[in-house]
Parts: sequence; C-alpha cells; structure tokens
Amino acid sequence: MREMLGQYLYTAAMSISPDRETLLNEVYDKEHIPALKAVLGVLDVRRFRRIDPPGVRYLAVYEIASPDVPSSQDWLAARDVGRWPSEVRPFISGLHNGLYAWQQDLDVGQSPAGDSEPDALLVVRGSPSDVGPHLESAVELMRRTGGATAAASYVDVRDGSMMVASRATNPEALRPTFASIRELLPASITTEAYARTGHG
Repeated sequence: MREMLGQYLYTAAMSISPDRETLLNEVYDKEHIPALKAVLGVLDVRRFRRIDPPGVRYLAVYEIASPDVPSSQDWLAARDVGRWPSEVRPFISGLHNGLYAWQQDLDVGQSPAGDSEPDALLVVRGSPSDVGPHLESAVELMRRTGGATAAASYVDVRDGSMMVASRATNPEALRPTFASIRELLPASITTEAYARTGHG
C-alpha cells in the first residue's frame, strides 16, 4: 500500500458514557466492524483509543475504495445490525465523522508506509488556511518521533477541511511530539494522539 492508511478514509471519532465503554468495545469488535467490513468497498478497519484526554475517546479509521461507500445502501443497513442502534448509539457523545481523500505522503524520514501496522496515530485536523502554514513545522516534529513510520495529508471531500496523520509503532513516543505540535499550532486546529486498541 503506497499511502499511509489508504486512498480514501472514513473516520468515526466518539466518546461514550463510562458505564457503556465495555459494551461499546464488545459490540464494535464482535458486531459493528464485522457487519461493516462485509460491505463492498470496505477494505480495512483500525480502531484507536485516545492517549491525550480530554476529548473524544475512540477513533475508528475505515479504509474504503471510494467516497461513495459510507452512503451506500449496504453500509447504511450494516451500521444498524445487532445491538449498535439500541444499546450503543444512544449513549455516544462527541461524534465526528470525516470522509477523506489522500493528498500526499509526507516524508518523516523513517520506514516507508505499509511496513508495519500503526500502533499509534497522531491526527491534526483543521482548515487548510490554518494547517497549511504550519505543515512543514509539524512534519519536522513528526520526523523526531521515535518509531514514526509514515505521515500523509488528506482532504475531507465534503467540507474541504484538512487532516494530517502520522503513524508510529510506539504510542509513548507520540506524547512529546503531540505536546510540541499542540504548542505550535493555533487553538483552531484539533490535535489528537491515539494508541491502537487491539480491537478491529
């Protein structure tokens, strides 16, 4: 795979009430992901848990074949399979979905994209006018992250917002990079650090 995570990505960031967290992980792994992975055009799914609270707790990244997949009838039917609509969805908060097209790989000077599974993910989201002027500085900080393997920029096909994602093999190595990037970027830009949950 040339791209860091895929040519097209659908993302779902969310939190859930603490008393439903165990149920969220069980239903997501055993029902929700299998149902959505069976949809034509869904290529892969990875789940992450945020390591820099406060903020949304979980992030699911769906690699899809085209931006039409999440609006297909099969997808819409699959997302309502099992306990998700009745026992999980009503308790989700802070839901944010993105539908992204790959723009370019960003050189972090280490392993080529696709060499290893991403155990950690650093995500920067905002308008191109906010992110663009700081992109080179942010990528330079990503280059210094121990275990960094790839980085890429994406554009949301619906609203034109920009996402820069850097993956690494070591979640702990992301912490100082995350702190430095958060200091560098204006408050209008969302910056999040995640560790892979092991689910999905």
